[in-house]
Amino acid sequence: MKLSVTVDTGELEAKLYLLGKAIGAAPGVVFREETKGIAQQIIKLTPPRNLAQGRRAVENDLSRIVYAPSSDTVSWLPLKNAIAKRNIASAEKLFANKRAPSFTFTTSQSDIAAQHIKMRTRRGRINRGVKPILATFPSEAKSYIRTVQSRVGWAKGAWVSTLQAAGGTAPSWISKYAMKAGNVIADFGENPKVHAFAHNIKIPGYQKLVDTAVATRVRITQRKIDAIVAGRGVNLGFAVVLTRQ
Repeated sequence: MKLSVTVDTGELEAKLYLLGKAIGAAPGVVFREETKGIAQQIIKLTPPRNLAQGRRAVENDLSRIVYAPSSDTVSWLPLKNAIAKRNIASAEKLFANKRAPSFTFTTSQSDIAAQHIKMRTRRGRINRGVKPILATFPSEAKSYIRTVQSRVGWAKGAWVSTLQAAGGTAPSWISKYAMKAGNVIADFGENPKVHAFAHNIKIPGYQKLVDTAVATRVRITQRKIDAIVAGRGVNLGFAVVLTRQ
């Protein structure tokens, strides 16, 4: 079982074979269940926690790179009127005026995107404290925000193909990326193999996150083996081993 990030699964594979032997199950059956468990764990640990959190993060980030006042929030009458009437020429002139903050006015989605890319950190986020240098109409800001929000869930989606191959399911907001953000080659036969690949993941410390998920499955598998050896009942996910009488 290999993931696209560097991770040692040797210990897990050995324990899965031991678990299969202990219950008399084919290795592929055991590997399938544990592959599902690993994929679920990685998806759970990968930010954001949910769609709403991801969408809020996008909106908060983009408010730091572009100023989009509405006619209701502006008190300076000339600017208030320019925004209300969507007068681009007037807005450009007024935002360049010394009475207004020093913003470069634009209605271009490409300009906003370029500034967004320029200001992003390695995590793909905009640091707090960053002040916007672009200004635009509210509708243009909302349009760009919606575009970026439509990509929320990509990192989680990288593992959906793996999850689905093992019989699991994921919410639609991340499963829509299953064929783009990652892919998997899985064989759950007599010589089980799983090769999972995640594409374009830019989350610092992601290696540690994946290692944590694998280590968690190692501990869980060992507990199952210990329970079976001790004659205790255990739910394997795909089967239940009853307590010995």
